[in-house]
Amino acid sequence: MAHGRFYALGGKGLLTCLAAADGKKLWQRDLVSELKTPVPNWGFSGSPLVLGDSLIVYAGAAGDKGFIAIDVQTGSTGWGFASTGMNYTTARPMTLAGAECVVFCDGRGVHALSPADGKPLWTFRPKDWQGPAMVDPQQVSPSGVIVSLGDGVGLSRLEVTKQNGQWHIDETWSTDNLCPAFNDFFVLDGQVYGFNQALFTCLDVHTGERKWEGGHYGFGQAVLIKSSAQIIVAAENGDAVLLRAGRQRPEEIARLPVLNGKTWNHPVVVGNRLFMRNGKVAVCLMLDPK
Repeated sequence: MAHGRFYALGGKGLLTCLAAADGKKLWQRDLVSELKTPVPNWGFSGSPLVLGDSLIVYAGAAGDKGFIAIDVQTGSTGWGFASTGMNYTTARPMTLAGAECVVFCDGRGVHALSPADGKPLWTFRPKDWQGPAMVDPQQVSPSGVIVSLGDGVGLSRLEVTKQNGQWHIDETWSTDNLCPAFNDFFVLDGQVYGFNQALFTCLDVHTGERKWEGGHYGFGQAVLIKSSAQIIVAAENGDAVLLRAGRQRPEEIARLPVLNGKTWNHPVVVGNRLFMRNGKVAVCLMLDPK
């Protein structure tokens, strides 16, 4: 939500803008029909990114209509960047080496673009890079970003510098100690947390070394509660699991059966409410502030 509006991209490429006050449809675009783009195997899975007056989404169309910026008020296309193939990620706004950029991944590697006009600042392909792009990149320092290498391949940390007007990208480490499929990872206090396939895992952010591995939650999803250094896992079987983030071992605080059946959807926390859903049921839970 931004500018008093909701923006949503559906699995079949329907991009919709609604007024937050009354749900009135302000504009809508069918990216598949308009741009003649193929629907990815698992549908469009990225979220629209709002930066200023632009809505930035992956469209996957030919030419410069692969990764596009759309005017938030009118829905018209602004700049575009060539990118095709299967892609299930959301671009991230970052400030790397002092420069504002939009970072996203595709089959060619990691791209950093100027938010103003979509001009490429740099592109880098880690040595073990494989497609399709499944997991969002994460900034971990003023010059550091961690990216997923592909579906169940591993992670890589990149260091971005700029000297005399030239960009330099160094691959400081790559590892298969944490191999996410479609599950996001996140960083807290120098540790990277995520799913090594079906096992919840913690790595050292500086070295990529595994600190611990445990917690059989299937192909679940997780969300970080920074204020309390806790992690909520939506397990594949539908359980809600509360973990305490730590350096030595996983510590499970509580577990509650919430949903029945395969649950691959990401949990969402808004205030003191936890929202979980799968393909059949949605549930809202109240979180204890303690």
